[in-house]
Amino acid sequence: VPKRLSKVPVLAMSLRRVTHVLFDVDGLLLDTEALYTEVTQEIVSPYGKTFDWDVKVKMMGRPPMQSSQILVDELQLPFTAEEYLKIAAERFAAAFPRANLMPGVEKVVHYFEKQAIPMALATGSSALNYEQKISRHKEFFQKFSHVVA
Repeated sequence: VPKRLSKVPVLAMSLRRVTHVLFDVDGLLLDTEALYTEVTQEIVSPYGKTFDWDVKVKMMGRPPMQSSQILVDELQLPFTAEEYLKIAAERFAAAFPRANLMPGVEKVVHYFEKQAIPMALATGSSALNYEQKISRHKEFFQKFSHVVA
C-alpha cells in the first residue's frame, strides 16, 4: 500500500457510488413475516399443531408447493400440500392487505429518491399476492420503476 494511502481503510478504497437499488418486498419493505406465521398457525391449530421457528426456517425461501409440503410433512397434517395451499390462499388474501411498512424504509427510500437513484423491486410473490400486500401503500410503491417477480 502506498505510504500516502496507508491510513485509508481498504474498504473505503473499494467503495463506488450507488447507481441503482433493488429492494426485496417481504421482510425488508413490508412486514409480512408475522402475517405468514399468523395465518399458518391459524390453519394448523385445530389439529393441535404449533408452527414454530424450526419448521418456518425449513420453509423460508422455497417455492410455495415445496414449503407447503415441508409444513405438511413436519407437522404431520391430515391434508396434502395442495389442500393447504387452497386453504391458505383465502386467508392470505384477507391478511396481506394488513401488511405494514417496516420501520425506517420510508426514510431510506426517500434518501435514494432525493439522490435520483433508480429503484426497483424484487419479489417471489405472485402478482395477485404482491398487489394484496401493497394495497395500503400504493403511493409508496409508485416510487419504484420496476417490479421483478
